[in-house]
Amino acid sequence: QKVRRAHSPLMSELQGADQGFRIVVRTKRINAFGKTLAWCCGSAAEVGEEAAAALGVAAGDYVNVCLAVGMTSTGDAASDVDMRALTREPAKLTGATGRPSLLVAELTCERREWERNKRGAIVLHALHYHGATVSEVFDSDDEYDDAETHREDKGQRFQVFASWLFDTLGAERLAAAGGVLDVAAGKGTLSSELCGLCGSALSCTLVEPASRGESACCGEDQRACAGSCGDEEEYTLEGKASASAVEPSSRMTWLVEPFDARDFPERHPKVVADCSAIVGLHPDQATEAIVDCALQWRKPFAIVPCCVYPSLFPDRRLQAGQGVVSYGGFLKYLKEKDSRIQSARLPFKGRNKVLYFLGDA
Repeated sequence: QKVRRAHSPLMSELQGADQGFRIVVRTKRINAFGKTLAWCCGSAAEVGEEAAAALGVAAGDYVNVCLAVGMTSTGDAASDVDMRALTREPAKLTGATGRPSLLVAELTCERREWERNKRGAIVLHALHYHGATVSEVFDSDDEYDDAETHREDKGQRFQVFASWLFDTLGAERLAAAGGVLDVAAGKGTLSSELCGLCGSALSCTLVEPASRGESACCGEDQRACAGSCGDEEEYTLEGKASASAVEPSSRMTWLVEPFDARDFPERHPKVVADCSAIVGLHPDQATEAIVDCALQWRKPFAIVPCCVYPSLFPDRRLQAGQGVVSYGGFLKYLKEKDSRIQSARLPFKGRNKVLYFLGDA
């Protein structure tokens, strides 16, 4: 990684309890709100043992750090009286890289509010701002989760994922028993593509918490998220035409309700027991539930995860103890559920990693 520095070098020594405790925070930016207030929101990257105990913060936790005139010293006369001055140098550095980048800010903080805020973040108050580095991001798996940055052109993602499922699991396996369980199905475009590829033998059960209007034959799901991928196997789509011209509506059963790993199977045990596989393309809050349900019922699954939602799921932890804030951390967290979970990469823009399990041998 290329690193450029703003203000003083990073320092690792802890201050005494009366002076707060030093932590390092990874963030996209430090935002000033007028002259007197600024916020540094991101994930705790480095937290010493003493700081962790005193602040109740672990590496990977989602934190919102408040910086304020009269409370936060910066070592810079202009920034001490105007938070806008504090944010200018880091902003210049991130802009100068010409690539996606993250700030790595070091602050001495204290914790005054022991309840998380409505976004699920631990709120800290900065007594000292020691500076920041800027680190270029070469794999956006490391990016802190921010739904607004995930917007991307939908492109052919439904067709690509359906073709990958067809090639990986095969038409016979997909069409077995009760067929595919499509979670967070949107308007049904993925199931529509699968029905076209697999023919009349395949039926699909689509789960969506709210009606999305017209069916997949008339439109596409409106959700879209972006990101990038790592070094996993890359799947390519070689000139395959869209299959959704085949009218699949008679083979698609809708369940308009939320999906979770406990209550949904209790309400629909036959649907889960008989399905050939559980799938989800950018299934949002249902992502982890798909994995948990499939593993519990020993079903094949394939998901393309998207948003992490750290504020909705603040208690997620990696095996090493870190919180789950970044996209890469979320993928690792899901894969840690079972060593047999594999990954692949799909050729479309946005968050395009597939996590999948082929079922018990």
